[in-house]
Amino acid sequence: CNFAVAAGIISNNPLSTIKDLPQVRKAFKESEKNQTHRCCFPCDRIDSSIKRLFKDYQLFENMRCRVLLELSFHLLLRPGEMVKITKLGCDYAKKELMVEHTKTFKQFYIPLNDTIAALLKSAELHCGNEIYIFGSPQHKKKINGHLSSQVMNASLKRCGYKGILHAHGIRGTFSTWASMHPSKIDYISKEAMLQHLVSGKVERAYRHDRHFFAYRKKSHRVWSDYLVKTIGDHSVLRDPNLTC
Repeated sequence: CNFAVAAGIISNNPLSTIKDLPQVRKAFKESEKNQTHRCCFPCDRIDSSIKRLFKDYQLFENMRCRVLLELSFHLLLRPGEMVKITKLGCDYAKKELMVEHTKTFKQFYIPLNDTIAALLKSAELHCGNEIYIFGSPQHKKKINGHLSSQVMNASLKRCGYKGILHAHGIRGTFSTWASMHPSKIDYISKEAMLQHLVSGKVERAYRHDRHFFAYRKKSHRVWSDYLVKTIGDHSVLRDPNLTC
């Protein structure tokens, strides 16, 4: 339209005031909100950023926030799904974690490895109640309730990561890393780990195998191994002196 105005085909650009429309203005605000809501580490500094993040958490945050952060990186669940992990959903014998009522699925199964299982047990021991892995610290107001979904964001802000990393941005950081390493985690496995639906024949196979569980088992192992190596001594599993 701008070209048509410059060429004399039309006298004015009818789209120049489109942002003034209420619906469009709302859409732009939502877009800006999502950009802030999902800020994640840049692709060229993922390794160093993760190392720095866990180093900062070891220095400044308590056990509850540290284990919540580390599990969030390993499990790649949304913030609201993380705090609703139940003890009944953890099947250590079968090496499976079942999360109910996620944004995408009624039941979503995540394969467990030794690292994730150890983190879940640590959370259950230090931060859990009779029902949830991450129990609410407000015992009198929320008996056997779960932690607020905003705890992770508040913790990141306290550590100086406002505008740098959001709780939901952990998933974006993984997505960027996986896209940079397609030989280690292929596109379908990456989308399956993030609970994103895929189309066509692949989607049918995806649903048939409990949302690509067999493929995700291998991919989760690759991602967890990378995290263990990158986090190093700053992992909660290497600090036996912590108390919740």
